[in-house]
Amino acid sequence: MELERNVGRTDKNIRIGIGILLIAIGIFKSFGLVILGIVILATGLLSFCGLYKVLGLNTASKSERQSAKTDLTDRASENFNDFKQEAVETAQDLKEKAVDVAKEVKEEATAKTQEWKANAQEAAAEQARQKTDK
Repeated sequence: MELERNVGRTDKNIRIGIGILLIAIGIFKSFGLVILGIVILATGLLSFCGLYKVLGLNTASKSERQSAKTDLTDRASENFNDFKQEAVETAQDLKEKAVDVAKEVKEEATAKTQEWKANAQEAAAEQARQKTDK
């Protein structure tokens, strides 16, 4: 039985992520979630969804369908490695954004601190003037 690829890259990565998440949650909550997670994970790893086939849906591009490995073990391994690579790239992007936000917050805090110090010095100078005026 040949399982022609009908799940595209983004769809596949979402399925793998959700499948892993459901399995992890299901281990602590419900066996049903584990089963659902396994099914969703399998559809992502194999890039094949039986329901899509029945409904005539296909999210895989023509080049994805043509380049899909026929050996399901190879396909699953390739898909999982692709998922890991995309997860690492996403994590790196998020880290860079977090660093940028942290720098902005630090700069704003530094500016506010300097403003407060200037205000405090101005207030102290004003109090000193008032004392000498009396």
